[in-house]
Order: sequence, then C-alpha cells, then structure tokens
Amino acid sequence: MRIKYLLPLILFLLIAPSSFLLAQESQRDSIPMTKEQIQKLTYDQLLELPLDELMKVADIMGMSTDDLLQMFLNMKTGVASVKELSPRESPGILSIITDQEIRAMGARDLIDVLQQVPGFSFGVDVESVVGIGMRGVWGHEGKILLLLDGQECNELSYSTLQLGNHYPVDQIKRIEIIRGPGSVVYGGNAELAVINIVTFGAADNNGIRATATYGQLTHTYARRNLEISAGKALGALSLNANLFAGQGNRSDKVITDFYGQSYDMKGNSNVDPMMVNLSASYKGFSARFIADLYKTTQLDVNGAFLDPTYFKAIPTNFTSYLGELKYENDLSKKIRLGAAINYRYYNSWNVNESSLDQSLLDSTNAHYNQDYITAIQEKPTFRITGKINLSYTPTSKLNFLFGTEAYSETGLSNNPRSTYYDVNGHEIDRINYNDMALYGQGIFSLGIANLIAGVRMEHHSLVGNSVVPRIGLTRVFDRLHLKLLYSSAFRSPSIEVINLNRSIKPELTQVIELEAGYRITPSMLVTVNVFDNTINHPIIYMTDTTIIGETYYNAPSTGSRGIEVEYRLAKSGVGNLTVGYSFYSTAGKNKVEDYMAYSGNNLLNNVVLAFPQHKLAFHGSLKLSPHFSLNPSGFFLSERYGCIALDASENPIYGSYEPVFVLNLIIWADDLLKSHLSLGAGVYDLTQSGYAYVQPYVGRPPMPSPGREFVFKAAVKF
Repeated sequence: MRIKYLLPLILFLLIAPSSFLLAQESQRDSIPMTKEQIQKLTYDQLLELPLDELMKVADIMGMSTDDLLQMFLNMKTGVASVKELSPRESPGILSIITDQEIRAMGARDLIDVLQQVPGFSFGVDVESVVGIGMRGVWGHEGKILLLLDGQECNELSYSTLQLGNHYPVDQIKRIEIIRGPGSVVYGGNAELAVINIVTFGAADNNGIRATATYGQLTHTYARRNLEISAGKALGALSLNANLFAGQGNRSDKVITDFYGQSYDMKGNSNVDPMMVNLSASYKGFSARFIADLYKTTQLDVNGAFLDPTYFKAIPTNFTSYLGELKYENDLSKKIRLGAAINYRYYNSWNVNESSLDQSLLDSTNAHYNQDYITAIQEKPTFRITGKINLSYTPTSKLNFLFGTEAYSETGLSNNPRSTYYDVNGHEIDRINYNDMALYGQGIFSLGIANLIAGVRMEHHSLVGNSVVPRIGLTRVFDRLHLKLLYSSAFRSPSIEVINLNRSIKPELTQVIELEAGYRITPSMLVTVNVFDNTINHPIIYMTDTTIIGETYYNAPSTGSRGIEVEYRLAKSGVGNLTVGYSFYSTAGKNKVEDYMAYSGNNLLNNVVLAFPQHKLAFHGSLKLSPHFSLNPSGFFLSERYGCIALDASENPIYGSYEPVFVLNLIIWADDLLKSHLSLGAGVYDLTQSGYAYVQPYVGRPPMPSPGREFVFKAAVKF
C-alpha cells in the first residue's frame, strides 16, 4: 500500500476514536464495591466504569469524580526514585503500561508492547537476535536495563537482551519504563532506559489463571504458547508460581544475504521460550527464583548465511538462573531498611556444534569450515551481589536514600576454542572481577517544586572508577506538571567486552530532559518532553563478514536530541486511546562510523542506521457491549537506512528502506462462563507491511518480521 494512502488512514484511526469516545457513553449493571475493593482498582479499571457507576464509587470514597480520577492518575511508583512518587512527580520520563493495556493490544511478546512506547525501536544483531534501540542509539550493547520482578535479565557476557517470543506478556501486571538514565539507583546498564516488568503475584492470582496463545502465519505457525499462574496469600505467607512454555518461528519468509545465499526461515528461525518464576514472602522476608531457558535457531553467522544443503539450523541457547533473598522492614515510622543477596547465572550465546551435516560434507563442494561454527563460545558466567539500602523520612517533605552494593562475577570457559586472557595475553579458563558501589539520593519538597538530587560512585577492579550525579526539579499543579532533569549515567564493560579489549573504558552519558504534561479533562492527558543526550567514549561492537572475529572499542562520541509526545484518552464505560510520537536527530552528535547512514555516497548527519527518525504508535479499546471490545493498534515508521549490498571489495553499499505502517486488530470477549473465561482473536500486520529489522551497524541484511499473523487467545481463571 502506498504511503500517501496510509497517512490519511492513520489520521482517521486516531481522530475517529477520540471523537467517538468523547461523544458516547455505554451502560452496564451496577456492581457494589467497598472502599477496600475500590482502592485495589487501577486507573484503567476505574475508567472502564459507566459514568453513573463512577459517581457511586466517588460517593463511597467521599470525593468528587474529578478528585477520584486525580487520585488514581497519581498512583505511586518507585521505579525512578525508590521512594514511591506519582508518575507526574517522579524524577524521570516515565511510561507505565498496565495489564489491561497489554491485554487489549493482544500483545504477542514484549516487542509488541515496547513498540507502543515513544523512543523505542528495534534492530537485528548477530545470530538473528532482535535488540533494542532508544532515541536513535543502539542500546542492545548493555545500555538498556531489563528487570523482571527486580531481577536483572541482561546476560553477563555482553550485557545484551534477546527479544522475540521470550517474555510471558500475559503474566505481566504492569511495566514501568524510565525513558532515560537510571544509573544512580540501578548501576551500569541503566544508561539509556530502564524496563521494569512486574508480574502477577499471589494476591493478584488468588487461585489459578492460564492463557493459551496461538499465532498462524501463511506457511507455518508463528507461536504456540501456554502461560499458567497460581498463587495464594495465606495470612502473612504468600506463595506464587508463574510458568511459561512455548514454540515459535520468527518468520516464514525467505531471507537472502549479501553473497546470494538464501534460506527459508520456516523451521530455521525457532524462538522457543521456557520460564519458571517462583516467589514466596513472609512478613518482611521474600525469596524469588527464575529459570529462563530460551532457545533459538538460525542459519546466520555474523551476517553470512550457511548453506542449508550442508548445515542444519544452528541451535543457540540463552540459559539463566536468577535468585534473590530479600528483607524489607520499617525499623521505625521514619526509617526503612532493605537488604538482599542476588545470584545470577548465565550460559548465553551457547551454540550447539552439531549443526554441520558431516554426511554431506566433502572437500570438493563444502565452502564452509566447521571452525566457522565451533569458534563460538560456551562460557557460563555468574555473579553474586549483596545490597543494603536505608530510607530515612524525617518529615513529610524530606526523604533520604543511602545504599551500597558489592558484587563478584566470574567467567568460565568450557570450550578450548574460546578462552579468556589474562593481563599478559595468556589463555586462561577462568576470570574474575569485583565491583563496589555507594549511592545516595535526597528528595526535598520545597513548596514551589520538588528537588531530587543523587550520586552514585562505583569502583570496578579492572576498569576503575565511575561517578554519576543526577538532579531534577518537578512540580505538579492542578492540571499541569513540569519536570527539568539532568542525569549522568555510565556503562561498565562486561566480561566478554573486557576479554576482547582489556584497554576498554566505561562510557559516560550526559542527558538533559524537560517534560510538560497537561490534564485537559479528568480522562485526557497530554505530555511532551524534549531530550538531549551525549555519550562520550561509547563502547562499540565491531565484527567483520570476511574474518571470523569480533572486538569492542571506544568511539569518540554519539548521542541524539529530539522530542516525544504522548496523548491518553479514556472515557468511562466506553474505551480508551493512547497515541505516542517520537523524533530524534543525531546532527552534531554521532561520531561512530559504524552507525553512520548514507544516501548513495552522501553522509546523512542527522540519522543513523536502522532507526526511523519519526515514529507514531497507537493502541486503543472500544467497548462494543458489556462483554465485547474492539482493540486496534499499530505503528508508523519513517524511512530507515542500512547496508543493502556489498561491492566487489566487500565494502558496504548503503541505501534506504521505505516507510512502513503496521496495523493490528484484536477482538476480545470477556467475562464468559461466570467471568471464568475470556477469548481473543485478531490479526497482526493486517496489510502485510513488509516490516523488517535492520541492522544498526554494517554486517547483515534486514531480517523479516513475522508478517501477517492471525492470533488466537484463550484465558481462564479459577
């Protein structure tokens, strides 16, 4: 479909629901509620009530409907400050996505959810792994922190994240996102963004719930997943278990590399998740254990595809075991103590060497060396971390946070083809580093504004010291809120980065952000923020398509500046609509040659490879009846740039990829069989947009997305 026809369609999809939602009201049976039940509602659940029911709820709480909605709009979160503040007061540019929104989207995985958040884009890394970009900067290389119930999911070898049918979205209660630095509280992977996933706990499940998802592509299945949760609060003791298992294909398209080698992704691009998430708590004590067994297959090695005549799809395992023992308790009305011990084990990028079909291999027609496969390492890593923090609130207008963390991490080599190196360049099979951090933060209510100031000091046993401050001013008026933020952040090089370049240094980021938000009506909110970020000495991954090898280096600088806009509308008993727009420019910022984009032979100074300068995303829900809802979502990406071919000397030839518009539509039938059953059906990428993941550096061709996918969901709760 031509883009000139798509833009009017986008405008219609955005304007029409807003007009309809503002003009309509629907009716449903009144449900009596107590104050305790009301206080457990979310803002979105409140907005689902018809107007007459909303007025009754407000009367029960002894306040006006406007004050009631304001109270829920200011729901507390501690993702940006540890001390709970409302999103409008928090010292960060925040996006909070609830389980109702995730469910209404019919989201298949975490990519679908994050695609709706301003600033986020996606690219393809080696071995067909999908990674995240943030505000025009490739964040896959340890610059974005992902937390799952407080446990860090970035693997330790390279600090990367692997997306695509990986995380159980139907078990998520909410996602709290800092669009910007969080290093003062979270350390050296919270440089560009923090994604904090909170799953359903014992009180949320209060029994058993299960969701089955099936997705069908043109030639094969896209996914077949099952999520089961069980939890119960037994007085002071709470027990909970979230289980997730499935199978998937990244796509059923045929993909071709720059050398003319092709393969069918059907059956050769598996993304198979398995996850166990167990938790228990008693009074101030809690424990959690997560086993994440994520498996992929591909015929892609550093951008060159293997000949399926001689090779089977290569299995790659990403295995992690995460554990935590934690204690939190109020020592007095003014002092709260927190302490935790965390254990993290990863065996990531673990490639099975048996993919070479020896029966078909002979010296005459085999142009791939088996070393091409077996050179990839099997290197388990683990880290033990101790944490202590103390929160002191002497008055209602003051809060101080003090904390310390220390960890010891170890890398092991179980493969003689891939080892570690000591300071003298000698091969060793074990390496160890230590790290110590101190941080502090103060929140001061000055009357005219809230002042937030903090600093983190960290010492790594090899790469030395990092010191990062942050300071912010926030002010909430009746309908208006303002934020002025300055943050510094850092990325500590990970085990394998140090191993590949022992002279590597931490990168340092400086970010200035300004946000203004205005609540037009109790159910309509607009926020606008501008940002400017600069990364000095960024750690850059480099590989070569002609030489089997990889390394990291410190480039001079990179960064971006831009604007992000969010519009949220929710009409009681009718539905809701969220629209997000983001724009970035790297003019005068990016000095990383591997990221530079070209149009023909002309360097484009304001854009980088893979990421669109303009992104527009929307999702909404329209109540058709008490049981049925219509849920559209989609996104528009402007022109993107990437490597489109190699010349005779294997130098990259650059070009552009056309803008894409992806439209999704899901229908839900809720509260069936006495509220025990819900059914959803719909289609993703309705118009077969041709959307593909472009590589943010030179190496491999774009990887096709699944394309049109028919999705079916069934959810039960007992």
